[in-house]
Amino acid sequence: MEPINSFSDDALALLFGLGVSATVHQDWLKAASTFNKLRRDLEINAVKLQTLQLHAFHKSTKKALFRTSMEKAANGGIEGRVLLPLVKDDTIAPKQSLERLILVCFTLQRSQYMAIINDGLESVFTRLMQGIGINISMGQVIRDVLSDIIRDVWADKDNNRPILDVLEDNERGQGSYGQIPKPPPGKHYHH
Repeated sequence: MEPINSFSDDALALLFGLGVSATVHQDWLKAASTFNKLRRDLEINAVKLQTLQLHAFHKSTKKALFRTSMEKAANGGIEGRVLLPLVKDDTIAPKQSLERLILVCFTLQRSQYMAIINDGLESVFTRLMQGIGINISMGQVIRDVLSDIIRDVWADKDNNRPILDVLEDNERGQGSYGQIPKPPPGKHYHH
């Protein structure tokens, strides 16, 4: 652990709520605690995705959780308020957008989506996901199955373009760092 005395004055002020009311500071701590719990779950599930086999996926509760989260997002549920910004982030390549979407859907329960919204993390969740830098990888078979679920759920939805664009960009090979082709008009990939 980094010793607290090594923190900058600005970091100390933020950490200890200097210059703000105790109530505001408590709200910040609650939001930080919520994200810390989410982050631990996301990190655990990122490791699970790396070794997940198709037969294990079909037997697990993760398949239903993934589909349910997608369906609720597609039908205007609170899940969409967290998930859609992940794929609308044009600062990263489609592969990373898709991987984040998959990891979050694979991990979060409805109560966790509610906590993100209730604790004020909704508007910064995408930035927080980018900042923690979880390595997300999975076998191609699992990626294809999860992509098929996404496509199946979103195919006939009016608001499907951001989701389907990420899938299509990924399938065209525009997803990997180091081999990103020229981005489509209006998109800018940073790496």
